[in-house]
Amino acid sequence: QLWGGASWSRQRRFAHPFVNLIAFSPNEKYIVTWSARPISIPEDGHPALSVDDDGKNYVIWDIETSKPLRSFASLDVPGAEGDDGVAKQRK
Repeated sequence: QLWGGASWSRQRRFAHPFVNLIAFSPNEKYIVTWSARPISIPEDGHPALSVDDDGKNYVIWDIETSKPLRSFASLDVPGAEGDDGVAKQRK
C-alpha cells in the first residue's frame, strides 16, 4: 500500500503478496516490488496479477493506475525461504 497526502491516507494498493523490498523509479512513476517467495496465482485468480506472473519475484507497477506492467523471476535467490518469510542461508 502507498500512503501519502495531507491526511496521510492510502493512495494506492499494489497486490504483491509477501513483499520484502520496494523501490521507486527516479521519476516516481513506477514502483518495483520484490518478494523472496515466488508469486503463486490461485486457481480462482488474483485481483491484480495473472497466470503469466506465477513463479515471478519482481513486479513493476504503474503508480498512477496501480496496474502491474511486467514481472520477472529472480535468477539468484540466496536460498529457500523459511516459515518466517526470510531466505535461509546456503550451507
